[in-house]
Amino acid sequence: MKLFGKRHERRNRRERERRPAGRRSLSAGLGGAGAAGRRGIEATARRARVAQPGLARQGRRGLVLLRGLLALVFRTAALFERGLRSALAMLAAVLGALTGVLSRAITPERAVVGVIAVAVICLVVSQFSDYRGVEVGQAAYADVDAIAPPPQVDVEKAGEAHAYLLIPLGAVALALAVAALLSGRWQLGRLVALAGLVGVAVVLLVDLPRGLDEGSAGTGYAGAKATLSEGFYAELAAAAALVLCGLLLSLNLRRSGQPAGGRRRARRRRPRRRRAPSLARSGT
Repeated sequence: MKLFGKRHERRNRRERERRPAGRRSLSAGLGGAGAAGRRGIEATARRARVAQPGLARQGRRGLVLLRGLLALVFRTAALFERGLRSALAMLAAVLGALTGVLSRAITPERAVVGVIAVAVICLVVSQFSDYRGVEVGQAAYADVDAIAPPPQVDVEKAGEAHAYLLIPLGAVALALAVAALLSGRWQLGRLVALAGLVGVAVVLLVDLPRGLDEGSAGTGYAGAKATLSEGFYAELAAAAALVLCGLLLSLNLRRSGQPAGGRRRARRRRPRRRRAPSLARSGT
């Protein structure tokens, strides 16, 4: 048995000697790496245990700083909200006061007179605008009419058709409207409407037939066609506005029964009521 044991030991020794050197070095390296890893892990754990109190203190400081920043943000938002509420309240007060002033200053009669003034201005401006023209070569421009309209000849201003008659007519209508507002005579509003009717009649009876007349251009050019421009429709709309606003002014003044400019004076001149004299006490 001892001999057998010795043989087995010698055999194991020879097998270990026969192993390649690389395998022995790899095993030794892996064992060293494992030991170094264990030592590194243990050192990291020791350092973490040492640094743990400092990290806890830094975390508490960070939380305190974050809480202060959040408190500052919320306080700033609260101040902004208060300022915004104050500004909105002030704006509402200003708008309320302005609305009250405008409601007392801008009466329906004054608003209608303002629209009449705008209509008169439009009527005067339209007299210096082109109101008609004769398009030549219309057939050649049929496919590209939206991009390149045919050229126009024999273009005229709106005032040239009736010798600028609507300019003094508009001035008279505006003067009548102002007089009606100041005096409270509702009949003057009807005169404003009558001036507007005269303007509509001039536009339809004078400007319209002349604007659609091709004249000499119809014989001198092939495919000529007379067309109405923006000036015609502008003066027609302004004259129609005078008719409508004149009737509204007359209706409002008749309902109020008092001049818009003299209501305050009428209130001031209102006589005071006299009190009945008290009876003297008699001795009886």
